[in-house]
This record gives sequence, C-alpha cells and structure tokens, in this order.
Amino acid sequence: MKRSILLGMILILPFLSIAKLTPEELDLFRLREATAVYINSEKLTIDGIIDEAVWQNSNWQGGFIQRDPNDGTPETYRTEFCVFYDNDYLYVGARAHDPEPEKISAILTRRDNYSESDWIYVSIDTYNDNRTAFEFGINAAGVKHDLRRFDDTNADDDWDAVWEGDSHVDENGWTAEWRIPFRELRFTSSENMRWGFQVYRKLPRHNKELSVWSYWSRGEEGFVSQYGSLTGLKDIKVKNPIYIAPYMAGSAAISENLVNPVHENNYDLLSNIGADIRYTSPKGLMFNATINPDFGQVEADPADFNLTEFETYFNENRPFFMEGSNIMRFSLGFGDGDAQFNNLFYSRRIGRNPQGWVPEDDNKGVLTYDKAS
Repeated sequence: MKRSILLGMILILPFLSIAKLTPEELDLFRLREATAVYINSEKLTIDGIIDEAVWQNSNWQGGFIQRDPNDGTPETYRTEFCVFYDNDYLYVGARAHDPEPEKISAILTRRDNYSESDWIYVSIDTYNDNRTAFEFGINAAGVKHDLRRFDDTNADDDWDAVWEGDSHVDENGWTAEWRIPFRELRFTSSENMRWGFQVYRKLPRHNKELSVWSYWSRGEEGFVSQYGSLTGLKDIKVKNPIYIAPYMAGSAAISENLVNPVHENNYDLLSNIGADIRYTSPKGLMFNATINPDFGQVEADPADFNLTEFETYFNENRPFFMEGSNIMRFSLGFGDGDAQFNNLFYSRRIGRNPQGWVPEDDNKGVLTYDKAS
C-alpha cells in the first residue's frame, strides 16, 4: 500500500504547484530505497549520452524534494536516475529534465573546482555506518568533483579517486553517466549488501535550488545519516587487491657556479625513487604503505608569495597521506576566516627536505669558498 502511494506521488509531482507537502507526504520520500541491477556483457560508453539499451529498459527513480530554497516542496524540474553494476564497476545514469536547455549553466573549469553550474551528485555510504561516504559529482559541462564525507556532516575535498564520468546537453535537458570502480571504494563484501545512497541536484538559476532523492528538512541535523539505501549488490569482490604506484624522477643542474674546492664538477645529477602500495582484504580492511613519498608526482601547488613571518600551508595531495586523513584532523578553529582550517597536524612536513640552517661549531674548521678571492 505504501509503495502504491509513493508511486502515485512520483507521477503527480511534476503537476503539483509550488506548495509544501504535508509531513505525512514527506515521510514517503525519507530513507528511500533504490536497487542496483547486475548487468553482464553490456558495453556502456561513458559519454554522458544514455542511449544504450540497458538505460532505456531500466527502472528509473525520481521524485526529488527541495531543501533549498523552498524546503519540502517538489523539485522544479524532474530528475531521474538508475543504478547498475558488474564485477568491477558501479554505473549510475541520470537525466535532469529542463524545458529551457539553452539556459542550463555549464561552466567548464578544472577538476574539483566548484562553479555555479547545474550539478548532479551521487553519494555512497559503502560501510552503511551513517557517518562516512564517497561522493562523485558531474556538472553539465562534464567537470568532475569528488570528495569524501566523514563524521556525518564534514567533507574532505582533497580526496581524489580514479573514476569516469561525463555529461551531455540535449533538447530535454541534460544527462550524465558515472562509472565508479569498486577498487576506489571501501566496503565489506557479503551476499546481500546494503549501502547508504543519496543523489542530489543543484539548479543555480532557480534561486540556487537544491533537491534530494532521500529527503530530510533543513531543520533536521545530519547529512550522511539521512541517506536512503542501495540494495541488489551481491558478493562483490575487488579484483587485483594489490595496487602499486611506483615513481622514478631525475633532474640535472649544470652551472659553472657549482664548481668549488669540494665539488669539482659543473653539474649535479639527482634521482629519486619510491612507491605507494595498497592492499584490500576480502573483509574490507585496507593496508596502505608508502616508500619515500614524493611531492613531484601529484597535483602542483598554486603559486604563493609569502611576505609574512608565518609558514604557508598547502593542501595535501599525496594519496598515502590523504587516505584516512580525517582521523588526524584536530582543528584549532580560530575565527571564521582561513585560520579556522588550521590543524595541529600538518602532513606536508613529512618527506620534505630539511629546512633551516646547520649550526656552526667554532671548535672545528669548516672549508669555505669565496669566489671573490
């Protein structure tokens, strides 16, 4: 009976006026459940166009509810999604209906740069602990944004995963596709798996509208704890549980200024080698290790010109130090500006070349070289 009422509400939502639903009606959209369907030998091209037969014949979920700006009212434009999986990937397809596709905000930026675009986010609580989740967003221009949620309401935007996704604008609005490798997630395998699951859409031109699939009001606390459920996943095993990312770097400096009494050559040859290692056990436990962590193989730091007496703090981009970094976050919380992000622990000092001056010992002779003499 409850499913019939929910189906009826989803069908009539597009025709309802902007009026807040009653508490009884909103209860039908809380803690909802979606089912992932196993596909075998289906070839999906992740181009943002949901034209393959597997998408056309699927069971689409819809009926999103606004949290902003009109909390508890139906979404302005209908949003739908469906979920599939195979032995290696989780697939999500979504359609964001829009009667004015020429007005869709599709801003092209670098990855992980948020913009006032049309976005759809897929968030997965793989441990189903109501506290942690992995989130993957795509905007109408195909820009990807991933983050990790922890402690229910906090988020780590520095987290990066290897996944595929794209979007496409057409005459009915825009569509998006996700292909998320299971090896990028953390979970415990079982015959009947249940994950926390949430999909939400951002529509900036309608007063920054935010609509969610599994609803909770602005007056209620929590974020991950308010997710719905994803079922249908059965006995997923991560293939190739050992992941090794080695690196080797070299550099050369050539200058006559390098020649001195203790350095006879006009060149310096430098080399470095290391690796990140990850092992995923069948029970969901993960072992991470790093050998000689390297700054040069990750995203470059932004330019910074510091004339203050205080140290410059950069974001951590090395995979080993980003895994579980929320455990070491002891925020000092000074004010509401940049100082609020100061932490007692700063991982960027680990692996950095020694800084400062070597103390002099007056009792020992030190060989120096004065070019002027």
